Amino acid sequence: MKLKSVTMWIKFSSIYPLFFLVFFLIPLASAEVNGDYHIVVDEDGKALIFLLLEGNGTINLPLPLDVEEIEVDGALTFDAENGLDVVVSDDETASLIYKTDLLTVEKDGEVEMEMTLPELDSISILVSLPPEAQIKAVKPKASVTPSPQSVNILWTFTYPSPKTFKIGYSLPPETSQPLSTTSTSLTSSSSTTSFPPSKISHLPKSYVMFMLLIFVVFGGVAYLTFKRLFSSKVIRPTAGQERIMKTLTGNEYKIVEILIQHGGGMKRNQLEKISNLSKSSLAGALFNLERRGILIVDKSNVVHYVELSDWFKAQ
Repeated sequence: MKLKSVTMWIKFSSIYPLFFLVFFLIPLASAEVNGDYHIVVDEDGKALIFLLLEGNGTINLPLPLDVEEIEVDGALTFDAENGLDVVVSDDETASLIYKTDLLTVEKDGEVEMEMTLPELDSISILVSLPPEAQIKAVKPKASVTPSPQSVNILWTFTYPSPKTFKIGYSLPPETSQPLSTTSTSLTSSSSTTSFPPSKISHLPKSYVMFMLLIFVVFGGVAYLTFKRLFSSKVIRPTAGQERIMKTLTGNEYKIVEILIQHGGGMKRNQLEKISNLSKSSLAGALFNLERRGILIVDKSNVVHYVELSDWFKAQ
């Protein structure tokens, strides 16, 4: 009996590590979620936040108290004490979009931005500030790249990532140019000027009617020409759309700008011709834009149709 019990104990002790591997290590290995933040902050400190999540598992997403609506695609969410619990899977990339005014605090002309981050295996954070922003401090250290459209601050972390990040910056005061008004005094003289007798009355009526007809015809043609030239107004993006476009790459920006100027949508072959992009560059840019919910590619027909999303049009 002793020999039998010892043999069973040896078998169990050899199988036990296998059970540990199956029930503990494998779930831990599969519960890996990576995040990609894009945060656009305007001159008033209001922030528009995009978050892309990939992987398999559940994370707790802290949210500012003023967040009332959040657009979620590709994930399950449950209310939590400090925000949301987000469940993602390997099937698709999850996207979350929301707005908040509570990331920034202004005091004595200085703006401090602070944000609490979820616990992720790896995380990339891109913050786009107004182009006039003067960076005072960044914690943790980050890459700061100014551009004509925005000042971009980029972090890339692997596990364990920091719980918060902070940015201190200032904006130059608005300078308004005073309008210089010049008062011009108009004087009128009551002098009478005598003109020579008009010769029009001596012209034949048929000649006068002919000249009047030519004047009307040429005037009408000129009016229609100028109306045609100036009726095609350049459609420009709204302020909200412009803030989103600041986070895009050059090719993505060009595509969105073309779609805006052409009423919001067009066939893919037309877009390829106007943008002058290669098929591979166009495909990559469209994939990223569609993943972020900025546009929709209708593939139901032979020629695909590219259209800005309702969400982006409403910005």
